[in-house]
Amino acid sequence: MDEINKKAGTDYKPFNYYGSPNATKVIVAMGSVCDTIKEVIDNKNEDIGLIEVHLYRPFSNKYLLNVLPTTVKKIAVLDRTKEAGSNGEPLYLDICSSLKDTDIKIVGGRYGLASKNTTPSDINSVYNMLDN
Repeated sequence: MDEINKKAGTDYKPFNYYGSPNATKVIVAMGSVCDTIKEVIDNKNEDIGLIEVHLYRPFSNKYLLNVLPTTVKKIAVLDRTKEAGSNGEPLYLDICSSLKDTDIKIVGGRYGLASKNTTPSDINSVYNMLDN
C-alpha cells in the first residue's frame, strides 16, 4: 500500500480512521457509504468516528487495533451484504473476532441492499442507536 500511496499521492492503509480522537462511538464500514459517514461526523458535535476498511482480506487485527481509539465503547459494523443463515455478516464477524477480548459493545447492520441509497439521516440513526 505504501507504493500505491507514493504513486497516487494517497494515504490509504488497511484501515483508515476518521473522526474525533476521543470517539466513544465508531462505525466500521467500507465502500461508498464512508463518504456519507464522514459528512455526518463533520456535522455532528460529538465524539464519534469511522474506521474505513480499505483492505479486507487478509484481515489484519494489528492494523485494526492501530487505528481504533482507546476511548471507544461501542461499535456499529455496517456490511453491504446479507448472509442468510449466518450469525452475522462477514465484516461484523471479523470485527467481533478481533475485539473479543475487549469490553467494546459491537452491533452489526446492513446498508444499501438492492441499491438503496444510504442517507445522512440513516447514519445519524446508527450513531443515535449506539446511545442505547
